[in-house]
Amino acid sequence: MKKLSLIFCLILAVAFTCRAQEANQVQEVPVQEAAVQEQEVQDSQVMSEEFMPKGEWQIGGQFGYGNLGNENTEVFLVINPLDFKAAGLIIAPFVTWTYKENRTLGLRVNFMQGQMNLDGMTVDLLNEGLQFSVSDIKGNVRSIGGAIYHRSYYRLDRRGRLGAICEFSLGYTNSRSSFSSDPSVYTNTNKFKLAFSPGLMVFLMKKVSLGLTISMADLYYTSATCMKNGERTGYRNKSGLRMGVDLAGINIAVAFHL
Repeated sequence: MKKLSLIFCLILAVAFTCRAQEANQVQEVPVQEAAVQEQEVQDSQVMSEEFMPKGEWQIGGQFGYGNLGNENTEVFLVINPLDFKAAGLIIAPFVTWTYKENRTLGLRVNFMQGQMNLDGMTVDLLNEGLQFSVSDIKGNVRSIGGAIYHRSYYRLDRRGRLGAICEFSLGYTNSRSSFSSDPSVYTNTNKFKLAFSPGLMVFLMKKVSLGLTISMADLYYTSATCMKNGERTGYRNKSGLRMGVDLAGINIAVAFHL
């Protein structure tokens, strides 16, 4: 009787152990599946996070400086000798508001100051009778303008540090330029422009980004008036559609996100 009781107890123990192992295996499978599903949900949430959250503000500026000299004009074989220097500084502060995820509206103000010194130039059109020379010409140009722009952002990585930019802007610029020592003679220019500028943005830190945009197409209208002693001596206007990369329309900006 004791042997039967012992055998019965052993069978119960083995059965209980097997049952427990089966239960653990049954629980393990759902737990593993749940973990995989949770990871998939987290990954999808990461990928679906917006690059620019709604309600965010950006403040920053675009800065540029360039100079031009003799070494940049070797292709102009008909101008010889040519001795001149030109330089320009551009400052463009801006403010942007994200009215919808990945959609922003912004306002940008542009200031530009440039100077040119032409000490001497001889134009030779490869014909003995078609030559002329000029010397000692100094010029400067100042401009101020503004633009409103709309940007769409497209996230390019999981961490949300890199994104593509699609920008459309409508701007106006007024400039005054003179090429003489006489301050009463100058040219006043007004320009309207609708431009398309794609680009890239990368977050250097959590709240600091660096953006690059390149003007690829613009529809413009320009009017220029030559003035002397307060009276108009000449007038010209021009309009058109430009397609392709504009080297003067490459802008690098630093933005702080609030």
